[in-house]
Amino acid sequence: MKRTYKIIDGKCVEVTPKAQLRLHEIMPDIKPYQSMITGERIRSRSHHKQHLRDHECTEVGNDVDKQFHAYDDLHSHLDESRHEIIKAQFNDMTHDEFKKMINKSVRQARGH
Repeated sequence: MKRTYKIIDGKCVEVTPKAQLRLHEIMPDIKPYQSMITGERIRSRSHHKQHLRDHECTEVGNDVDKQFHAYDDLHSHLDESRHEIIKAQFNDMTHDEFKKMINKSVRQARGH
């Protein structure tokens, strides 16, 4: 924090500008909204917090939490099984079926 000094009665005295004074901030209550979980009307911050607790939900802001990384890890085994399923489906196709599927994908990618 920047320090400001002023000479008063021949002495150098540190002065705290009004903008730097720490004042108590009062956060206003939230405006009522409709819950995305149950559809009920949430009336206050305390009601909001209780509603989240009741439904085992976590409020998420702009910061990334470790919980999301843990969630991603829950599904990592599915990627391997998906690859195996896709390989099996390709192996069961005839050459002509495979070519038709690839050509259709290419046409869709080009917007035809």
